[in-house]
Amino acid sequence: MTPFMQLTLRDGKPCFINILQVVLVEPRKARNTAGGRDVPYTYIVLAGGESITRNVTDSYDSVMAAIIGYHKNKDFVAKSLSPKI
Repeated sequence: MTPFMQLTLRDGKPCFINILQVVLVEPRKARNTAGGRDVPYTYIVLAGGESITRNVTDSYDSVMAAIIGYHKNKDFVAKSLSPKI
């Protein structure tokens, strides 16, 4: 299982983010000046020497599901591969 998730930046460009580098995930909203309504997006902070952030159009719930799913599967694989005593 790969630790990368494919997301879409707010400018429409695709990006791959390493789940193991995610420090913070936060739901946010931005005011759409053309429509006058709030547009939801997800703010992500990545580990690094400086604050590395990404704003993605993917929902907070879908980003968290990918992170949690990766860690659950990683733990399951590690337990199933551990030697039996």
